[in-house]
Amino acid sequence: MARIKSAENAKDPATGRPLPDGVSCRGPRQYRARKLVSGQRITRTFDTARLARAWLEETSVKVEGSKNLLVLRLSV
Repeated sequence: MARIKSAENAKDPATGRPLPDGVSCRGPRQYRARKLVSGQRITRTFDTARLARAWLEETSVKVEGSKNLLVLRLSV
């Protein structure tokens, strides 16, 4: 069951916009990005929500890419 973001962490205090999934605000200029990879949670902290979201997208592409490589190697 997924957790619901608390009201104070649901919006970016700097812009007032909603934060993307996987990103939470820890304090002034502290945005934590969290990603679950192979059963382990990977976290990084960034100065902006935009940087945190970009890291999440990049990490997702890397994870998906490595899964595709594994499938290709098994099928050869």
